[in-house]
Amino acid sequence: MSAGAEKPFPSVAVEEGEIRLPSGSIFAAACSAKAHKLASMSHWELHDTMLTFSKDWGLIWRGDFTDPSGNLAPLINRVICWRLPRDSEIQITVAVGQDTPPLGDHIRKN
Repeated sequence: MSAGAEKPFPSVAVEEGEIRLPSGSIFAAACSAKAHKLASMSHWELHDTMLTFSKDWGLIWRGDFTDPSGNLAPLINRVICWRLPRDSEIQITVAVGQDTPPLGDHIRKN
């Protein structure tokens, strides 16, 4: 059974084994557009983003954001967007106040 069948969405954190991809894909642009739509409705400010590939989840786009209604630092707010292998539908979820490293830490390491 794949992770996609066991969990409702990919991990908030970038997991071991995920392959980082360039962010200039059509999928990344579609996820960014969905995240910016949510951000504009909620007055969030999107920051660092990252696109990865997971053998279980397929493409995963993550974006960290801040919410002006409350600072949860050092906890992280993250939008997660994914498309399972062999599926054309893009899924999206939001995780607020998570104890996970900011995406900027991963970006600076690589």
